[in-house]
Order: sequence, then structure tokens, then C-alpha cells
Amino acid sequence: MLEQMGLEDNYQLAYFHPNFEFEGIDDEDDIRHFVHRSPYPIIHILRWDSIAIAEAIYPNIEEIPAMNDRKLNIIGIEQIKKMLHGLK
Repeated sequence: MLEQMGLEDNYQLAYFHPNFEFEGIDDEDDIRHFVHRSPYPIIHILRWDSIAIAEAIYPNIEEIPAMNDRKLNIIGIEQIKKMLHGLK
């Protein structure tokens, strides 16, 4: 839809879903899936301008995914499941 409206250069969509799974990761409880899991389906609309500002001021922005994985591992899968379940 963004392409049809000519807005793909203005916005990026980030998707979150209760059953999100990365392709190629067979274990449904793999902690990495939970980076994109949410209690309800959600589409987060990001403005490319905002992303560019974050890239300019945040040091080592490319390390964010690995940092998120480390934080999720510290919290632990059982606690994350409880937190998500508690939000429903």
C-alpha cells in the first residue's frame, strides 16, 4: 500500500504478532522470536526521517539486534512468556 501511494521512501513498517517466528528457526520458544512478539498483532509505523536521526545519534546502531537478544536471554523465556500472557 505504501508503494501504491508513493510513500515507501517516507515510512517503514515494523510488524509484531503473538505467534511471530523467524524463518529458519524451528524452535517456537527460541528467544529470538520474542523480539517481534506482542500480545496482539501490531504494525509500528516508522518515519524514515526518525530512523535517520536515530542512526546519526546512536553509536553502533547495527548492534541493537544483538543487544536485544542479550537482554531477552537475561530475562529468560519463562519470564517473557509470563509478561506477554499478563498483557492479554
